[in-house]
Amino acid sequence: MEKLIYLLFSANNEPEEQFAATMKAAAKRLASAAGVRGMTLYLADAEVEPARFRRIQTSANLPLAMVSVWFDNWMQSAALESTLTDLCEYHAYLVTESEPLVMASQTPGRVPGMCHIAMFQRPPRLQHAEWLEIWQGHHTQVAIDTQSTFGYRQNVVVRPLSSGAPPYSGIVEENFPADAMTSQYTFFACENDEGLRANMEAMMTSCQEFLDFDKIDVVPVSQYIIRERASASAHQSADN
Repeated sequence: MEKLIYLLFSANNEPEEQFAATMKAAAKRLASAAGVRGMTLYLADAEVEPARFRRIQTSANLPLAMVSVWFDNWMQSAALESTLTDLCEYHAYLVTESEPLVMASQTPGRVPGMCHIAMFQRPPRLQHAEWLEIWQGHHTQVAIDTQSTFGYRQNVVVRPLSSGAPPYSGIVEENFPADAMTSQYTFFACENDEGLRANMEAMMTSCQEFLDFDKIDVVPVSQYIIRERASASAHQSADN
């Protein structure tokens, strides 16, 4: 299977809560589009409003929703994109997904807590292979050790699939418990100021090795599993 990520933007400058409601209402229709093998929706909705201060914006427009969707072949995306076009504007990317921390439950519905989606560019100072080695080979464990994440998905952008898409190189999805929306102690998995300083410093130092902070966007969102991704064998059984 191949994974596509769509960063979503309101086409009519709707208020954020209205845009979130529009996309949530259309979720099942999107997930039932021809060729879709699994779909997850991310929304900057009222559930994560306490985490608004965690947003980081360095690009011209910040997406307020995201769809992760799986196809047997990315060229099967026409039906989904036709529906998306009627609902919003979007940037599309073909990605390869690595999941160093798998969520215990993949049950359809809202995933507890909040999810951070982070979109960033590879610094020109790093070659692609070196960048991947630092990010996935070293930083991954630092991120897991210094934060309270219970789900962690790293998406390496293969190429953009829509005209004018920002030149992101990586897109991360990180799940945190609800208390992490407002508590730095929970977010950084510590119990006191000393632990907070140590974990923040370790995380920031590690991040600086593979990204530039003026080329990153971060949005706290709710994660909704709309259609659970099926295995390849399940696809074959269903198609026979």
